[in-house]
Amino acid sequence: MHSGRGLLAVGLVLLLAGARAQGDDVVAAMIGEPDPLTDAYVEAQARFGRSIYSCLEQTGCRLMSQLIKAIDMQQYFGNPNAVTTFLAPTDQAVNDFLAATGKTLQQLQNDKQLIFRLLRYHSLARAHRTDYFPAPGNDVKKAKTLIPGLFVQLYTDARGGYHVGALENSAQLVRGKYDLVCGRSVFHVINQVLRPFKITTG
Repeated sequence: MHSGRGLLAVGLVLLLAGARAQGDDVVAAMIGEPDPLTDAYVEAQARFGRSIYSCLEQTGCRLMSQLIKAIDMQQYFGNPNAVTTFLAPTDQAVNDFLAATGKTLQQLQNDKQLIFRLLRYHSLARAHRTDYFPAPGNDVKKAKTLIPGLFVQLYTDARGGYHVGALENSAQLVRGKYDLVCGRSVFHVINQVLRPFKITTG
């Protein structure tokens, strides 16, 4: 059986390579159908950063970059050819998550299995800019995460704010910090850590 780290690594390696696994339902669920940013789009937009990892630093999401370091996944999130959507919680969002779960940052960094699952849930299997979100008042759209079988819900409020619904909570995209082109990925900063399951406190 694959470990949590192994599954994340397999999913990310295949996603970065643009490969499609044949007859492997788990990998297929992790990868989904590719929706890469076109060369024209990438060239038309000013790249905000070279990769997801560099964009974390540039947007001030330093606690998320620390969590990636804690599981030694810098090489995957630092790949400029990754094609995905990364939902990056702010430092305040991570601190709120720690307070709500009664954990210290060190305790979270030591819980590598939880970090893997959170990172997979915050990584979408396709590149979704905000023009993919439904219009205000319309139904939600589902987006695959890198956890097989788990989705997030994308919707827009009456004021034009973009939201992501998780199984246990929801988050809003931070104005001025979404639709960032990071390598070949789309990067959105969000104001909450998304929870795909109930987190054990303490």
